[in-house]
Amino acid sequence: MCALFSKSATDRPRESFSFQFYDPVVPTDQLVPGIDNIRFDVSLSSKFLQYCRGLTCQLIIQHSAVAALLNNPPAPPKGAERNEFKQQFQNLLINLLNRANIQKNPQREVLGQAAILKALAGEIQVQYGLIVVQAREKLRLFDSPAHAHHARGYQLHELFTDFQKNKKIILRLVSQELLDMMEEVRASQVRRTRESFFGKEASLPHAIFSHPLIFAEEGKDDYLYMEQYVMLGNFQRDPDRFEVVEQQLREFLEWADGHSPEARRASEQRQQQRQPGVIFDRCRCFCRGARDSSQRVAGTNRRAGGPA
Repeated sequence: MCALFSKSATDRPRESFSFQFYDPVVPTDQLVPGIDNIRFDVSLSSKFLQYCRGLTCQLIIQHSAVAALLNNPPAPPKGAERNEFKQQFQNLLINLLNRANIQKNPQREVLGQAAILKALAGEIQVQYGLIVVQAREKLRLFDSPAHAHHARGYQLHELFTDFQKNKKIILRLVSQELLDMMEEVRASQVRRTRESFFGKEASLPHAIFSHPLIFAEEGKDDYLYMEQYVMLGNFQRDPDRFEVVEQQLREFLEWADGHSPEARRASEQRQQQRQPGVIFDRCRCFCRGARDSSQRVAGTNRRAGGPA
């Protein structure tokens, strides 16, 4: 066991710890699967998607020096454009909540939010790829013999190399700005409306949509691990990789509080599931299911109603 959890004495604590059982499940049992009977078919407002495309491209340009590589680069987003995104996002969520309230099904809003994030995550990657294509087209002008040794060509090639090398940093900044704007909307009128319809408990599953890693490629980002959580090893030979640390932490908690009702309940669930972390995997699978759906969100389950 690593030094973090080592203890010189072998006695258990004299007083039990006040551990509480936490079961982070995102329910989807009231949603009807789509055409493949696995994922949920949803659709999103084309107006909202079109605005997201433009805003995402503007944010990528704002957080990089790639504008010099584009023929007609858009200007960085102004305050009015950010406010327009927040207004459209709020209108979409309020529409989702009104439809969910009519059918008394709060899971429809959960599905809608998951698909909105899926659409934005895909759009971030698409817009970055489109900028790369445009930049390469411009750089081809300097590949001809007449411009082979042009100083401007060397400068632009260096800018393009930096743009590709700093991809994770650029997309992390774009993602954080989008998450901040979305969280501002969720925390105000949207939350009040949801809780007036379904109670405060309905807001609990929505914490997953504020996760800093939600836009990260494959859900991994060492910088965010280090800044927000803890940075662990990535290789099989690393003694501090996630699986090892998780097992040591479980053993420590069982040692410290192995006889409480919460500990017994957790042990029973783990034996039934036979796989550590399966509860969290269910949450991730839910988000992936929404991201993999053949159509984007409008916030409505087509089997239950029409598009927004």
